[in-house]
Amino acid sequence: MSNGAVITNVIKVVIFSITRFALTNPLSSLRFILFFLLSCSTLWSKIEIPLVTVDCPNNPSDSRNGRGTVPYVYQIGKFDITVKQYCAFLNSVASHSDPFGLYDDFWMNEDLFVFEIEKQKKWECSFLCKNWRCSYFYIAKQGRENLPIVGINLYRAMRFCNWMENGQPEGEENAQTTEDGSYQIIKGIYFLQREHAHWVIMTWDEWYKAAYCNRNNPTVYWNYATQSNEAPGNSADPKDNQPDSPQKNVNYCLHGKPTITSPFVDRSPGLFPDPADLTSVGCFQSSPGPFGSYDMTGNTSQLVTYQVDRLTFIGGSHYDGMKWGAGVMSEPIDALSNGSAVLRDNFFLNCFSRRYDYRNCTSGFRLTYLEHPEEVTSSQRSCLHGSEEK
Repeated sequence: MSNGAVITNVIKVVIFSITRFALTNPLSSLRFILFFLLSCSTLWSKIEIPLVTVDCPNNPSDSRNGRGTVPYVYQIGKFDITVKQYCAFLNSVASHSDPFGLYDDFWMNEDLFVFEIEKQKKWECSFLCKNWRCSYFYIAKQGRENLPIVGINLYRAMRFCNWMENGQPEGEENAQTTEDGSYQIIKGIYFLQREHAHWVIMTWDEWYKAAYCNRNNPTVYWNYATQSNEAPGNSADPKDNQPDSPQKNVNYCLHGKPTITSPFVDRSPGLFPDPADLTSVGCFQSSPGPFGSYDMTGNTSQLVTYQVDRLTFIGGSHYDGMKWGAGVMSEPIDALSNGSAVLRDNFFLNCFSRRYDYRNCTSGFRLTYLEHPEEVTSSQRSCLHGSEEK
């Protein structure tokens, strides 16, 4: 008998056995099917983070401010981490409890200008549905799935890195899911980056190089993170953002006017005459950075680390240049064009802060991926460590 015939007969026997069991034990069969589907849900919820390679190692720094030199090849997220991706993270590790506050109901849901993720209660069965228990699931607000997630602080970003490093497991928030991996987090506040970690938080120089270094001539840096020395526009109209469109665009306030997004639901009528809103990652198709990443400036500020124990949010946001009363809410997005090392969107946060729990309605992040972390020495890339100041 051929191998094909043997396999066919085995399949027939299995189908016959399952059918017979289902007919004689309908309740148990239903329990098995439910358990199988619930078990498979983890496989279906795996996320993919598109990456771009930032090469040209040992590039010189920007002569205007000394930033941007990186001696190794690395990869970064093509886009900021999105609402949909962060929901998958929450549903994997915070469905029964959330002791470390990965979900922030205020900054991720209640804030009128964010409104991204809703936490809902559900009932689920244990093995073979003999017992039921209350748990939670997290869903992205309709139409906001591909916006960058905000309300991120250092601890949330580190735990997301750990989850990625551990293969996106499902379970309680512990050393197998969120408390160890790329970063060892002890007692919820002390942390130390592991050697040879793959998924890590961007450093300031990694971010700066990916945003401004001219890939075709690494000794030169652009004034803007759109491969241009000319100020970008802020149109979100699809016809202005095709891959071959000559116009460069970024989500920020130009001449005091925010990027007009569509559709936009004004949840605070009359509070602001021209409310600013986030845009979907990558929607400015004509405006990639020099290595192929999008939204390095504008839309949402991005978490970066400096030295071994400090952080800041950089890159501005959709509020940059917005009129706030009689003045301007924050630095315009072109603040870098004069060659100064301006860190935008820091009107709430001092540069190089140790406030590791800091977050707001614009604080997002994207990740660095080190394919060969063993080749990156601590002198080339400092291992982040510290503890929350109380």
